[in-house]
Amino acid sequence: MTKLLLCLLLAAPTVFAQTKTLFYMTDHPDSVRDFMEHQTKIDIIVPTWYGVDSNGLVYGEPDPSVMRVVKQRHISLFPIIAIFDKTGVHSLLTSDKAQTALIASLISECKQNGYDGFQLDFENISWTDRDVLSATVKRIADAMHREHLQLQIAVVPNAPGHPGHSAFSKWIFADWRGVFDLKALSESVDLICLMTYDQHTRWTTPGPVGGWVWMKENLDYALKVVPRRSYRSVSRFMDITGTPAIQV
Repeated sequence: MTKLLLCLLLAAPTVFAQTKTLFYMTDHPDSVRDFMEHQTKIDIIVPTWYGVDSNGLVYGEPDPSVMRVVKQRHISLFPIIAIFDKTGVHSLLTSDKAQTALIASLISECKQNGYDGFQLDFENISWTDRDVLSATVKRIADAMHREHLQLQIAVVPNAPGHPGHSAFSKWIFADWRGVFDLKALSESVDLICLMTYDQHTRWTTPGPVGGWVWMKENLDYALKVVPRRSYRSVSRFMDITGTPAIQV
């Protein structure tokens, strides 16, 4: 099943000044193989190598074979750091000690392995943690920028900015979509990736995973709240399956 990602390329150093091809890669052998086969077409790789717990403990490590190719081809590298635990992420977002540990580990991993930065993938967060998420992202971004590193974030699309009438729309806004303040986040990070899928799931009526109209509505909404001065271009990327990217 193919998932679509719309990425807003925010004002950043020259790595994002021109059209780029971004590839999401998991640890699955098929995904790694796809990267190897299409390495000459990839400018940015975002591998799912890392996780973080509620105490700010970062765990994971790079794939040596992928690292060799990345260095040989000078591909920009932004590993994902993920947490999908509602209770755990709340603890992380409200703990100065945990955030300090997280930031130190991110910077250390970047320097040790030559990463250009990290991409945050924090999901399953209550909408009531909206402000603390924005504040935490800013804190991480500021620390990364001081070290001449970049920070990206993947966000769940949240158009029209409020829950709908159905139980599903209320739940997914409260637990997944409502926490992302795109305007605030865009003022901190170097790249926002809008994960335009899960329009229909097993909890909804049948339909596309990410229909064109729904995807465009979420993009239009994002472009209204993300300050136009803060992005250079809008690109459409396919997912980690290795399908070639379509860029706008």
